Parts: sequence; structure tokens; C-alpha cells
Amino acid sequence: MTAIPLLIVVVLLLHDATTLASSSSSSSSSLRCRLGWTTSNVDQELQSIHPTRINDGYCDCPYDGLDEPNTGACSGSTDGMWAGILIAQQAPPPSFGCPRQPALRLPYSRVNDGVCDCCDGADESSSVMISCADICDVALADELAAKRRAIANYEIGSKRRSDYVSEYRKWHAITMDELRKLKYTEFTEATSELTAAERASKDAAISYARGWIENVTDGVLSSSSTSGDGIGSMLEIFVVGIIDVDDAAVVDLASLIISMCALSAEMSSENYANGGCRPLDDASLDVGLMWGDDESSNILPAFVKLDPTTMAEDEALKYAERLLARSAEEKVGDKKKRTAATAASSSSDGKSAREGVARRRMQRAKGGLSSMPDYESLDDDDYYDRDYMGEDEEEEEEEAYSSESSGYDDVDMDEGVVGGGVQEGQSSSPSPDELLVRSLLETVPLDRALFKNRGETLLRVSPPGHPQEDGDSTMSDDDDDGEPVDAPSSTDDGSSFVAVAADPMAVQMVKTTISRLLAGITRGESSARSAARFVASVIRRSEAPLETLRILAAMTMYHSNLALEDVAELIYLTSSALRRSTSQGDEEGQVSRDDGSSSCPPPSNDICPPHIVVVGGKTYPPRFVLEAAQARCKRREGVNSGECAAALEGDEIDFPVAVSDGYYNYHAPRPREPDDGLASVFSSINSPREPPSNISESRKREASIRDKTNTLSRRVADLEREIGGADGSSSKYGVDGELYALRDTCHKVMHGKYEYEVCIFGSATQRDGGGGGNTSLGSWKAAYIEDGRRTLKWEGGAKCWNGPARSAEVMVTCGDDTRLLTANEPETCRYVFTMESPIACDDEFKLKKSF
Repeated sequence: MTAIPLLIVVVLLLHDATTLASSSSSSSSSLRCRLGWTTSNVDQELQSIHPTRINDGYCDCPYDGLDEPNTGACSGSTDGMWAGILIAQQAPPPSFGCPRQPALRLPYSRVNDGVCDCCDGADESSSVMISCADICDVALADELAAKRRAIANYEIGSKRRSDYVSEYRKWHAITMDELRKLKYTEFTEATSELTAAERASKDAAISYARGWIENVTDGVLSSSSTSGDGIGSMLEIFVVGIIDVDDAAVVDLASLIISMCALSAEMSSENYANGGCRPLDDASLDVGLMWGDDESSNILPAFVKLDPTTMAEDEALKYAERLLARSAEEKVGDKKKRTAATAASSSSDGKSAREGVARRRMQRAKGGLSSMPDYESLDDDDYYDRDYMGEDEEEEEEEAYSSESSGYDDVDMDEGVVGGGVQEGQSSSPSPDELLVRSLLETVPLDRALFKNRGETLLRVSPPGHPQEDGDSTMSDDDDDGEPVDAPSSTDDGSSFVAVAADPMAVQMVKTTISRLLAGITRGESSARSAARFVASVIRRSEAPLETLRILAAMTMYHSNLALEDVAELIYLTSSALRRSTSQGDEEGQVSRDDGSSSCPPPSNDICPPHIVVVGGKTYPPRFVLEAAQARCKRREGVNSGECAAALEGDEIDFPVAVSDGYYNYHAPRPREPDDGLASVFSSINSPREPPSNISESRKREASIRDKTNTLSRRVADLEREIGGADGSSSKYGVDGELYALRDTCHKVMHGKYEYEVCIFGSATQRDGGGGGNTSLGSWKAAYIEDGRRTLKWEGGAKCWNGPARSAEVMVTCGDDTRLLTANEPETCRYVFTMESPIACDDEFKLKKSF
């Protein structure tokens, strides 16, 4: 009975709706309603609905559903309500969500529309048209299984992440304790120790520097013993008897120093460095004379004389360092280390000879010293190796000994001592400094002209039977009978001569020896020129030149390593009190040329027989010097008188089979032997030359503490960098330190033919699975979270052709273990990977997934 009235009501409602629609169609302007449902203003003006929008399947009038009477688009809209929501009071969400299907969102037009969209019928809960069955167990089986797996993975991953974080925090706490201990205890203590050790080393070095000058000045120079066999007594002869004439003593001492520089350089190239006198350099260091760096710019180089009682700490430290450096070099016996140029020029092969010629040509072309060749290229073993030199090179080498260097006093005053010619605006007359240098060089009692002239002559000629050489001025022709004859040549004075036959092998040996001796003489002349400038500077600028020159002479003598006989001869030749006049003309044994000039004076003519002087009851020179001079005279009795005189007679050159000591009045200086008389005299210097043990001990301790301090400093820096700064606020291990457990791990995935590998805090790499090479995708850059997305970044990989450098990004999501899932290249040379890892199983992920 109740069904009939209900049916009647439905029919009547449909009739009314049809009637209303018909009336609306006939009069489009009569349908007006409040549009939309997102506003809370229920009193808004009514809006007209265009006829085309009626029954179009879209509910324009959700408050009363008047525009969709035939479509059901406004189903559920009654009395200002839609799906049970009071539209006028609040704005609903943009869509309806199924409670058991979070991913399924429905437009409100599908709510209470008579269709069951949600698996549990929640969208039709208020519908009077249909009742929906709950089919979620079937419909959501796969989704529920995936969700259960995700929840299970999250629970496992979350626990692992918690373990990762706990592991990091434990490590962080231990590391911070270690860092604080290192930084605030051990490093602070080590720094204090280092400061004290540095101070101790400086004090030891300063004491050594000041004591060194005092020892040399007071202990060495004034250490003449009562028997008169000390260093000081050797040099007293230069001042006794002429006390009121200091200038003479100064000149005599200057001459002695310059002469020792010349002889020592002749003896060994180790005594010749940078065109100067090494023994004088070392002696200057002993005395505390610190020469200026720019010595070549002045005639007389500037210097500073260190006073041990007033020198500043930094001066003392620099001075000590130079003393210690020299001592270290002397210990290993490698003095050539001090001058790279000397070491570079020590080779005697043909290449070095040719390079030496080229340097001299360039020097002359640049307008350098016209009277000074490139002496640094001349070593003890330099000689004219004819097998390696061409005609031009031979002439250049010979010219280095003849036209370029003709003696110790060969200084062109028009060009100056230093060279370079007269500058614009300068006077062409020599300066007083230049005149002083020249006058000092003129006092050097070493005359090598005779030997040099004869040596150069022999180098230019070849006797009959010896293969003719390019550049030889002697030529061999056949006479009418086909026999070879001696061809004439000429000497420097224009007279002709003929070379007498000699053994070819002997000729080559003689030329080699002469070349070596001439190289030594050339070094000696250059060393003398350099020494004269420095000595002249002492004379001009020192407050006490006599005292300074005395100690310079003593220490130059020590460093020269000259034998006692050579030193004794120089003392006799340079001391005004001992020097004998040789102005009496030709003496017995001299040979004169036709022009009357003395050509071959007897050796040691100026000192033999050596004599003594007595001043104030004291005999000079000391006995050991006198005995050495006597031995020198005895050794040279009759030497060269036959060779020298005979060689100048007639018109023939008797080419020697060997070059003996004293040949043409040249006696090569000899090095000091262990049993030499000077060795015992200088024994008092050898001991102080060894740095005191407290210096080495303090420096070893300082070095040890410094190493310890540096090690601690590096360790502190490493730890701070590892934990992310001193307070750990910038840790590379992530917000909670979750990356600590993954440090240095690598993960791989295959994509196509390529294998990709990313290493945490390492590199990212692409490998060709077919056996090709590796391609770098970059090095570790950072880990960061942006917009809730966890990303790992690598940058700076191999550059793409005509593109950017390769880079890699890994998007990390929660998983029970760390594994690389996919690889992609969305842009050229930009690689994007997905990864599952417990590090992403945090609370934010749980909230996002609604677990």
C-alpha cells in the first residue's frame, strides 16, 4: 500500500521538473541561480544561466541543481547541501577522497550520483538511489600487498637508519673527544714546546754567529805563539818597520790577497766561482764582511761589516745560516754546489768547448769586457780538443788566451774596470776608484807573459810529421826531391821560426797540457781582477782597513789551500820589508833578445836567497816561512835555464816532448798536503769551523717538535673536515649522520649496454659492458634534501663533445637495503638514477606515505 503513494510522489516530482525545464527553455532569461559553491556568501546576486549550459552535464547551480534537471550532474544537491556538506558555511576540498583508496580522488559531481566509485561505497553513503557493497578486499589486493611491502621495508629500513644514526653519533662523540684533546691539549702543548725550541735554536745560532767573528778576529789572527810560528806572526812582517806608513802596509797586504786569489784559481777551478775569488769570498764571510748583491753595478762593491757586539738578531741569524750552509757543504766536500755555473762549465767535451766559444762571441757582440773572456767556462781540464773543434772554434779558443787576456793589470781605463764602455755624460778619464784597482793589480808579482806567449805559439803550429791542423800557421811542403821540409812560421815580434819534428802523440799531449795551464792562468787573471775590486773597496770604505786586510789575508790564505812554499814566495814578493829590488838589469842566468829586452829571467830571482829582517829584537819572517822559501829556491836551482835560453836561440822551435814544471818560467802552484807546514799552522782554525754541538742538537729537537706539531695540525684539520667543521654543523654525512654507514660504498646498475657505478664520497662512472673504457660522471659533490626529495650529487665528470661536463644525480627513496634501481639520461651528459636505501626511511617519509 505504501509503494503506490511513493511512486505517485516520484512521478509528480518528475512532472514538475519537466515543466520547469520547459518553461526555462522557453524563456532563457528566467533561469537565475547562485553560481559555484566555494564562497561562504549565501546572499550573493543571482546569475543568469545561458540556455546552452542547461543539461550540459555540469552543475552550475550546486545550491539547488536547477540547471541540470535531466542529467543528474547536480545529484545530492538539496537545500544548500551537497554530499552532506553545508556549502554556504565552508569550502570543501577540491575533490572527494575514498577513505580506503587515498590515491583515488573523485569530483563532487560523482558523489551520491547513484554510481559506486569507492570500493567501500563511501561516495554513495548518503545516496537514496543505491546501496554499495564493500569490495575493497578484492579491488585493493595488489595495492594492499604493495603497501604492506612498503610498510615492511620502511620498518626494516627505519630500524637500519636508526642503527646508522646511532653508529654515526657514537663515532661523532669519540671523534669530538679526540679532536678536543688534540686541539686544546696536545697541539697547544706542542706549540708551546715549538716556540721554546725555536728560541733555543735562535739563541744558539746567534751565539755561534757572534762568537765566530770574535774567534776569527781575536783567537786566530792574534794567536801567534811564543815561538813565532802562528798565523799572526806570518803577517806581522807587513807592518813591522813601516808602522808610520800604513798605506804601504795596506798595499802590501792587498797585493798578497790578490796574488793568492790568482794562484789558487790557477791551481783549481774550485777556487774560482762566478768570475771571482772563492777563497776571498769565504774569508769575507769569516770576517763578517757582507757584500752587496748588486756588485757588478759599481766599480767598488758595497759591503756591511758585522760587529759581533752590536749586530741585530736578524743579522746574526742570517750570518749564522750562511756559516752553517758553508760548513755543511764542506762536510760533503762539494764546494761546486755553491756555484751552478762552475758545475755547468766543468765539462771538457767538444760541446762545452763550442758553447764556450759561442758565449764569448755573444759577450763581445754585446759590448762586454773587451779584455775579459768567459772565464767561467775554463776548468782545470779545459784544453783544445782538436778532434771536436773546427777552425773557427780553435781560433776563438786561442784568442781567449792571447788577445783577450794579457796580464793581471790588463785593464782598459777607457772602458773601466767593470766594463761596458764609457757611458753618455761620463768623463772618459778613469775615476779614482778605477785608478786604485789598476794600481793594486800592478803590484801582483806574477808574470805569466813568457809562458803564455810560448804556449800560444806552440798551440798554433804543428811540427813536421804531425798531421796538419786547421788554423796552424806552420805548413809542410815537399822539396824538389819529394822530401818534406820544415815550413817557416813567425812569432809575435815578427821573427820567423821553423818547428822541429816531434812525435805526433807527444805533440798532442803537450798541446793538451799547455791548454790546461793556460786555462788556469786565465782563471787566475780573472780572479785577481775581481779580488782587486773587493780589496779596493775595503781600503776605501773600511774604518780600519789595515786590521781588516790582515785578517782577510790570513783567512784567504787558509781557504786558498796553497802549499806553504807558494805562500812563502808570495810573502817575500809582496812584503816591502822583504822584497828585493830587481832593477839592476840583466843578472846572471838572464837571456836577452837581440833588442836587449830581458826575455827569460831565472825563476825565483826575486827571493833567492831568502833573507830575514830583525825589528825590535824579533826576526821576520817566522822560521817555517824562511825554511819554505829556502826550499823553494833550492827546488828551482837551474830549472829552465837550458830550455828557456836554448829555445830562443836560432830560428828553430824545438817542440817539447813534455811540459815540465818551470817551462818558460811557469811553475804551477801546488795544493796544500796534510804534512804541509801550513796545515799545522791552521789547525787552530779547523776546530772552530765545526759548528758547536748545541746548534745541531737544538735544531734536531726543533725539527722533531715541528714535525710533531705539523702532524697534530694536519690531524686536527682532517678531523674537523671529517665531522663538518669545529662544531660538526656542516657534516658531510647528512642531517642525522645517516650517510656515515654508507661511506666509501659503491653501488651498480645495468642500463642497456652500460654499467653505472656510484661511490658515496667517491666518483661516479659509466662502463661499457662490451669491454670499452670507463667514462667519469664526476666526483662527489654533496648530499641534500630539497622539497622533501633526498638527492646525492656528483659533478665535474668527463666533458661531453661540444657539451657540458658530465654529472650524476641519485634520487633516494626508502628501502630495506641500499640498491641502485634505474639509470636515465634526461639531458645531454646529465645522468639521473633512482636508489632505495634505509637512509631515506625517516619520519618525513612515513608521514608522506601515511603509514
